[in-house]
Amino acid sequence: MFIFGGIFPTTYICVKPCKIDNEGLFESIIPIEDSVVREVTLVLREWGNIWKQLYVVRANICFT
Repeated sequence: MFIFGGIFPTTYICVKPCKIDNEGLFESIIPIEDSVVREVTLVLREWGNIWKQLYVVRANICFT
């Protein structure tokens, strides 16, 4: 296990395996994980933003 220094506790940091393309100035880091996991993560992040916007709009309508 790696020990990181910084503002985040080590219990919140997880180093995932990745593949590095074009090492050097313009390198690309590609995570090595299942494509289904990546897709679900992206969808949940997108939905999280949408639900937050709907909640803020609804809260403004209810309390004004």
